[in-house]
Amino acid sequence: MSYIQIQKGGKTSKKRAKYVHLAWNEWDAHKRQSVQRRFYVGRIGDDGSVVINKKFSGGAGVCVTEEELRAHATDRNSFEAWLRETASGPTLSGGVARVDIVGDGWAARHLASESGLTSLLDEVFGPVDGGALAGLAAHQLVTAHALYRAGSWLSQREIPAAWKGAQVSESVVHGFIARIGEDTGRRERFLERWAGLHKGGKAILHDITSVSSYSQSLDLAEWGHNRDEENLPQVNFSLAATTDGMPLFYRVIPGSIPDVRTLSVSIRIARDYGVENPCLSLDRGFYSQANVRDLLGLKCGVLIGVPWSVKQANVLFKKHASRLESPRHGFLYRGVPLRHIVDKWALDDIALTLHMYFDPGRHADISLRCEKTVLSLAAKASREIFRTGREAKAWILENAGANAACLCVIKGANGTKQIVTKPNQIAASTARAGYTLVLTHDREKTDETGEAVLRDYRARDTAEKLFDAFKTEDGQYRLRTANDNSVQGRFFLGFIALILRAEMEKRMHAADLHKSMTTASVFDELGKAKSLVTRQGNRILLEVSKKQRLLLAALKLPELT
Repeated sequence: MSYIQIQKGGKTSKKRAKYVHLAWNEWDAHKRQSVQRRFYVGRIGDDGSVVINKKFSGGAGVCVTEEELRAHATDRNSFEAWLRETASGPTLSGGVARVDIVGDGWAARHLASESGLTSLLDEVFGPVDGGALAGLAAHQLVTAHALYRAGSWLSQREIPAAWKGAQVSESVVHGFIARIGEDTGRRERFLERWAGLHKGGKAILHDITSVSSYSQSLDLAEWGHNRDEENLPQVNFSLAATTDGMPLFYRVIPGSIPDVRTLSVSIRIARDYGVENPCLSLDRGFYSQANVRDLLGLKCGVLIGVPWSVKQANVLFKKHASRLESPRHGFLYRGVPLRHIVDKWALDDIALTLHMYFDPGRHADISLRCEKTVLSLAAKASREIFRTGREAKAWILENAGANAACLCVIKGANGTKQIVTKPNQIAASTARAGYTLVLTHDREKTDETGEAVLRDYRARDTAEKLFDAFKTEDGQYRLRTANDNSVQGRFFLGFIALILRAEMEKRMHAADLHKSMTTASVFDELGKAKSLVTRQGNRILLEVSKKQRLLLAALKLPELT
C-alpha cells in the first residue's frame, strides 16, 4: 500500500514551499528489513493545487488537487499510470510552450502496438513497468545510445505518457533494469506468452553470440570461445527466432558452455512454451559428427550447414559438380536461377538427406572478382624491382592478403625476381564458390523441397542481422557491470528492442525500403516531423513532408495526426 507524504521546504526556501511525495514500504533483502521508498510527485502551488513534477508533465504546468492525489494513492502502479494520463491534459494558463518530436516516436509506438508487444508488456509487467520497458526499448531502437541518455530522448518525444515513467530518469534507470533482471517470474511469463503467440512456424533459427565483460566479478562471465577474438571473459546470448526473423525467446548462458550443449535445453524450453514439432536451423559452425549425433538424439527436425573441411562433402561435390552445371536441375528462387541435387549422407548407420545447391551467377561473380584482383596485383608487382626472392615474397604477403597463394616468384631478367600468377591456384580457390551444402533430418515431406530447405537455411541471415543489431546498434557490445541482475535486465530490454527491430525490418523488406535506406535513416527522416504545444496547452502538428508521408505509407503505418 502506498500513501501521500507532504514535506515542508527547508529554511533556505524563501517561499516555504511544500513538496508532495508518494511513499510506500518494501522489503530489502540485503538489509533484511522493511525500508521506505518514495518518489517526487510535485509541489503545492499558491492556490493550493499540486503542480505535477515536470518528468510526468513534460515541463508544462499541469495541476491536480490534493484530494485527487490521495484518492488514487493507495496503489502505486495505478497511481503512476493515472498521474501520467492526467499530466498529458491541459496546462496552466501562461505555461511554457514547447516543440515535441513526433515522427520517430509515432512509428515506434505503432510498431509496438501492432506487433502485440505493448499489450503483452502491460499485461505481464503492468502499465508502469511495462510502459517504461517499451519506452527504453524504443529509445534503443531509434538512437542506439546509452541508457543514461534515455530520459532526455523520451522527454523530447510525443509518445504515450506511460513510456515516460519515473523509472527512465537518469538517476534510477539502472536500478530499474536491475529490478527487472531480478524478477525472473515476470520475465519468464513474458517469454512464454510471446513464444506462444508466434509458435506457428516449425523451423526455429538458433544461434549464439558472446558479449565480452570487463568485470571479473560477474558470475555469468566465464572464459570460453570468444567470437570477437578478445582476451576477455564473456557471457553467451542464445536467441531463437522464426524463419521470418521474429525473435521467439532468448537465454543468458555462462560464457564457458559450448554452443551445442545449449541446444537440448533450448528445445525443451521451446516445447514447454508451446512450439510444436520444432526444427532447428543451424549454421555450419555447429557441424561435427559428435554434434550431429547429439542433435539427432533431441528427437526434433534438424537443418544444418556442412563445411568443406568434411571429407564426405568433398566426395559428394566431385560426384555431382558436373551435374549441377546442367540447367536440367535448375529452379527459380526469388528470381535467381539456381541448381539443386539431393543425395544421401551417411553418419554411422543413420541416413540423412543432403541438399546441394549451386548458384551460377554467384560463382561467376566471385571467380571474375578473384581473377581481376590477382591480375591487378601481378600488374602492380611488375612495376617493382625485386633483387631477391625474399623481397618478392615479402611484397606478396604485404599486398596480396588472402590471395597470396595465387601468386608465385620466378626468375626475371638481369638476375631479378618476378611475381606472376598461378592460374591453377586461381581456379582451385574459387572452385567451390556458389555451392551450399545443407543436411536435413526428420522433417516433413512438404518441407523437403529445394526451395523450402534453402528458404529455412538462408533465413539465418536474419538471425545474424539481429545479433549484429543486439551487440552494436542496441548497445550490448560490452558489459561493465558486476551485477548479474543488471545483465539479465539489460539483455531482456535488448530482446524487446530486437522485437521492435524485427517488426521494422519485416515492413522495410516488404516495401523494398531496405535496398535504399537503413533503419536508422528511416527514423532520422521521421524524426524531423514535430508538433507545437502552445502556452494555452493546444497541440498543433507542424508540416509533414511528402517523404515522411510516403515512408509511413510504405511501412503500413497510420498517417501522422
